[in-house]
Parts: sequence; C-alpha cells; structure tokens
Amino acid sequence: MYPKVPGVMSFENQEVVIKLSNQFGAIPVFEGMRMKCVSTEVNSLSIYGAGYVAELTGFKAF
Repeated sequence: MYPKVPGVMSFENQEVVIKLSNQFGAIPVFEGMRMKCVSTEVNSLSIYGAGYVAELTGFKAF
C-alpha cells in the first residue's frame, strides 16, 4: 500500500559493516553532514529541524 521507509541500522562496531560489505561486494561510504541554524530569531530553539539546513561536508569510504 505505502512504500517502505528506509530505517536506521545500528552496528556494534565497524567490523560488522566491513563483513557485510565484503559479503555483498559493496564499498561502504559515509556522508558527513553538519546542521546549520538559519533561524533569524534570537535565542530560538528550533524544533524537529525547523530553522536548520543540512550542510554536506564530504564523503569518506572505508
């Protein structure tokens, strides 16, 4: 009915990621991001990401 939403998977350590990538012939790549506040209100705490933009800092492969 609805498309599946990707979920977050937590791994205990990087060896699990390396093992899975070798199993499927993939190269794990991680994206670095920084959240930047663009709110114009002074001393305002934005809720649920409102007033923030994600800024890409680069990609890194294992």
